[in-house]
Amino acid sequence: MKIINYLYTKYLFSFLISISASLAIFFIFSLIGNLDEKINFKYIIYLSFLNSIQILNFVKSFVVFVSFVVFVIILKSKNEIFIIKKYLSSKKIIIIFLPVIFIFAFLEIEKGNISKQLDTFKSHLLKSNQTNENKVIVNILNDYKEFTVIKGLNLKDFKIKEILKYKIIKDEITEAEYSNDLIISNDEIISNKLTKFNSEKIITINKPSKIFENFKKYNSKQVIFYKNQKNDFLNFNINIFYIFLYNSIFYLSLILIVLNRQAIDKKNNFIKDVSIGIFLLLYSISINSIVLSNFNFELNMLSLLFITLVFIKYFKYE
Repeated sequence: MKIINYLYTKYLFSFLISISASLAIFFIFSLIGNLDEKINFKYIIYLSFLNSIQILNFVKSFVVFVSFVVFVIILKSKNEIFIIKKYLSSKKIIIIFLPVIFIFAFLEIEKGNISKQLDTFKSHLLKSNQTNENKVIVNILNDYKEFTVIKGLNLKDFKIKEILKYKIIKDEITEAEYSNDLIISNDEIISNKLTKFNSEKIITINKPSKIFENFKKYNSKQVIFYKNQKNDFLNFNINIFYIFLYNSIFYLSLILIVLNRQAIDKKNNFIKDVSIGIFLLLYSISINSIVLSNFNFELNMLSLLFITLVFIKYFKYE
């Protein structure tokens, strides 16, 4: 138990060094970029801090990897790593670090929600005078997709400049609606003059027509909304499981890379193993930023297979 507490203490110290250094660097660059903002300098500081946290949220894997490297360097500096590796096998080290790995994997799942929350904080902070905004509402059903584009939404006066709705079946627009004479009443958008396209005919309706309901739930800083999706619940759960599994194996692989026999041996160059970790890190960031309209599932499975093979290689070597 003492050795476990000691490892956690050392790793926590390493993580604090890593996250502090990263935040400082991101903050400085963000501050330089925000100096042109015409707001009070106090708010620029706060905005830069929020931006640095948001950057950190998207590249947390980099911070985690740096913390692992710092952790090994600290242990190697007093030859403690050799004693630890003598009494703890790779399997035991993995078990010890599993709670930490699961926390980081969970944070990857919540990355989108954290970013949205930070965007909300920044929006409230800026209190921008710009009142006109755009919204896109996407409704995906089994046999068609429906898009609603709201332009010139005035959140202060609750007015809308124009609205466009169109329905797509097999990549073709089959129906469309347009209006620039709109009012909002009782949580509904009503058009006084509506132009409709249907079956290659254009019809103009010169009387009040209800074209959108439950508008209040879209009255936020978010720009794109999804009303419905095919197999949404199933896709959502599969995606969460994939993110959690992939990142768990990925972070475990990073630990094994920096704690393998060659890495802890003072006779060998630690930079080689750090370079391998950086390559794996860049690969993970790049592959997870790719979203394909087709074969995305297959791409994810190949990525998972690759990272699993890396984990098995280093786990067996130990």
